[in-house]
Amino acid sequence: MNNDQNRWSIAIFAARESLPVILDTIDAVIKACHRPSSVNILVNGNFQLAKELSNLKIRITNSLICAKIWYIEFGDKAHAWNQYVRYIWNDGQLAFFIDGYVCPYPSALVLLEEGVNFCQHVHASTGLPANGRSAKLLGEMLLKTHGIHGNLYCVKPNVMSHIRESGFHLPLGIYRTDSTLGAAIKFNFDPENYDWDLKRIFVHPEATWLVPKKHWWRYSDTKQQLKRMLRQAQGDLENKAVQFHLQICKRKPETFPFSALELVEAWVAAQPSESQDLLRSPLRRWALEKMRKSMLGNIPNAQPVLLGYLS
Repeated sequence: MNNDQNRWSIAIFAARESLPVILDTIDAVIKACHRPSSVNILVNGNFQLAKELSNLKIRITNSLICAKIWYIEFGDKAHAWNQYVRYIWNDGQLAFFIDGYVCPYPSALVLLEEGVNFCQHVHASTGLPANGRSAKLLGEMLLKTHGIHGNLYCVKPNVMSHIRESGFHLPLGIYRTDSTLGAAIKFNFDPENYDWDLKRIFVHPEATWLVPKKHWWRYSDTKQQLKRMLRQAQGDLENKAVQFHLQICKRKPETFPFSALELVEAWVAAQPSESQDLLRSPLRRWALEKMRKSMLGNIPNAQPVLLGYLS
């Protein structure tokens, strides 16, 4: 199939997932593809997983799909997102973003397409999780705030074109990739000339997905939950920094700094009283210190490497 003719471009982000988990996601995505689609599995920072996937012989019976396995050397989701936008997404395609452990329902992608095409004003469409301890509360919050859920969402082709052409990028190391993109969209990527508008994001209550079940007695799940709590503390700082950059300073989102640390440090320096209030939390203080100690080092300048096709 000619990739340029695909109506959907799907990015599946994988890094720490086990092979069975990512295969379940790929299978679910394939079953949910009801349009000609380019399915791109983006493995960042885990060459072993990328090679295992590329060596598999998986028979895809859905003739609408062209599935590719990409390896991105630097292990960071924001970097992988930026690489997909810059090098892989094709003009005119509706772009879907899916985490590597997410299994969308068969109808989910079509419903998201309907949501994003609901009216010209809508830029992006997302859904609601079907399981997980916080799924109900999170769903209620998303419907109220029109937030993007990073597990599964889509962005209109013309908005993707603006993202690419303007140089918009997610700061490296940022945890709140979804809310950062969502904030830029709600300001129409121009907070100086446009007001915050929730309706630029459509939350479809019937577009949903499953994630693997967690068990409190399983060490790996407990460890992941602890890491998630620490990342959420970092996310609190990031949200304030993004708000300062867009809402207070009225800067365009393409002027986000290179890294999340630079974004947060700019807010801390400019808003000492507000930042100190937030940093009274030990978890947030720890998160900031961890960001300061985590040196990004030399980021590989290489483009994504196409390792193979699933066929």
